[in-house]
Amino acid sequence: MTDQPFSGAVLAGGSSSRMGVDKALIDFGGTAMTLRVAAAFEAAGATETFVVGRPSETWPNVVSIPDLFPREGPLGGIISALRHASSPVVVTMPCDLLQPSAAAVRLLVEQILAVDNIDVVLPVLAGRPQFVQSAFRRSALDHLAARFAAGDRSVRHGIADLKVVELAVDERAWFADADEPNDLPPEVLRQLTDYS
Repeated sequence: MTDQPFSGAVLAGGSSSRMGVDKALIDFGGTAMTLRVAAAFEAAGATETFVVGRPSETWPNVVSIPDLFPREGPLGGIISALRHASSPVVVTMPCDLLQPSAAAVRLLVEQILAVDNIDVVLPVLAGRPQFVQSAFRRSALDHLAARFAAGDRSVRHGIADLKVVELAVDERAWFADADEPNDLPPEVLRQLTDYS
């Protein structure tokens, strides 16, 4: 656990078009994928954890907030998270991570707090930035909102001109997600097939 205050935001407002079913609700070992990500935030010591892009009644005892820009991509979800958060640092993760990791969360928090003037810590795996699984200072909200209002929809363009630190990581499992059915473990895929 980290003793520094931070908010954890699970981004769950996507359309799941490639998956064919709502990824946020897929049962993974008896728990919805979204809740597994929320549990990683809680294990890392998040001051608050909430889900972006789901109705408030989706899960009992889980704070869910609307995506203020539905169907507009992850940048809108990140802006929604920063507007809701009460902590100065917000870590975002997508709802479809296969092995959500408290260690990954703690690392991002530690890195963004290491230097006062960092706006974003952006993990990079094998040369590929992981834009949705990043740490943001809430003070970046106005910049992100302005970029969004100007028409930017990608996180890459949204964070342009912010002070971004790229963090090279080796733990591929931290970022493995499920975009389509074949990305799921066989037992989860079988369950989906059984109910389709």
